[in-house]
Amino acid sequence: MNVENAPNMVVLATDIAYFNGECQSCKYDLDFQGIIADFTTQLSQLYERHSSELQLLVANFRKRNSELRKESGVNDRFAEQSWDRMETPLQHVRLTKSTSLASCPSSLFHTWETLLQEVEADVVGYTNAATSLERVVAAPLIDKTFHMKVQARKLFAHREGCEVILGKADDQLNKSRQDYRSAFLNYCSNSNPTNLAIYYDSHNNYVQQLTATNAMIEQYHRHTLPTILQELEEILTDVTTAVSDAICQEGEIITDKTNNQLRRYESLCAQARAVSSTADLAHLARTLLTSTPPIRTPKRAFLPPYPPEPDDPPIDVPAETMPPVLRGEMLLDRMGGGQARLSYEQLKKDAIDLEAQIKMLQDGLDALARIQARSLESNLYAKVNEIQ
Repeated sequence: MNVENAPNMVVLATDIAYFNGECQSCKYDLDFQGIIADFTTQLSQLYERHSSELQLLVANFRKRNSELRKESGVNDRFAEQSWDRMETPLQHVRLTKSTSLASCPSSLFHTWETLLQEVEADVVGYTNAATSLERVVAAPLIDKTFHMKVQARKLFAHREGCEVILGKADDQLNKSRQDYRSAFLNYCSNSNPTNLAIYYDSHNNYVQQLTATNAMIEQYHRHTLPTILQELEEILTDVTTAVSDAICQEGEIITDKTNNQLRRYESLCAQARAVSSTADLAHLARTLLTSTPPIRTPKRAFLPPYPPEPDDPPIDVPAETMPPVLRGEMLLDRMGGGQARLSYEQLKKDAIDLEAQIKMLQDGLDALARIQARSLESNLYAKVNEIQ
């Protein structure tokens, strides 16, 4: 019996191995579909959290920009009230500069504003990507593969039921085989018509059970198992297509978001490279010249002691003894000329000493530069010789 059934046993082993491989592949793809759906859902949630954090970040820095503008700007009412309190031209220049700085456009500040706008656009991009990942990829993938999972479970349950039936048939076949063998041995040890009848009955039962078991195995492996394999193959194909399409859609969503970011940030980089402090200063200068007429360099005027100021005590001096009113010039031919000449000579001496110190420091600096140059050249030659 073993020799005759050897080819069938080989076919049976091959079918079982193929079926087990098909089942493992189908189970793996179904589990893999769940992993892809969970990953897409968590990625969508991560994008949503990242979008919220980006929105909060942009809002905080826009608030800081507003505070910075308030600190650096001067409102018009304050400027109008301050014009009448100007005591010196220098204060007038400072106020003019502060009021003009608030209204002068800056390419650097505009670039910073553009960066905030691009990050704010990223908020919209991440939100749209999160919505698309959840609605276009994760939810449809679960809906598409739900009935496939149910169908696969039914097929696995049907296969397990068939194997249970075949197992029971094998158990009955083994039992009938043992009864057949026992009847044969019993007849060999005690040959009588009763044992012979029992032997014939056990033989018929064994052959009947063997025929039924082989018929069940043949039906299972020729019809039932191929049908299950075909349906599993269809499920496997559908699941693979659904998962690959989901991954492709996910990649397209992220690609669209990334390409949009790439275009926007390339424009931002070009704007940042075009920032010029010279152009900003030139625009500021034009703004200052347009807003206020050019004024002379502020200088302190010579204020004689006479006439007296309102807070001074009254001066009761006759006109003949009144000291002469002087101008903003040095007096060298009067009584105070000696001290002025001494101061003048001392200043000349100090100027000569300063020039000598400057010359000495300049000579030392030149000598140090020459020493450094020679040291650098010698080190360079030593390095070249070492490399050679």
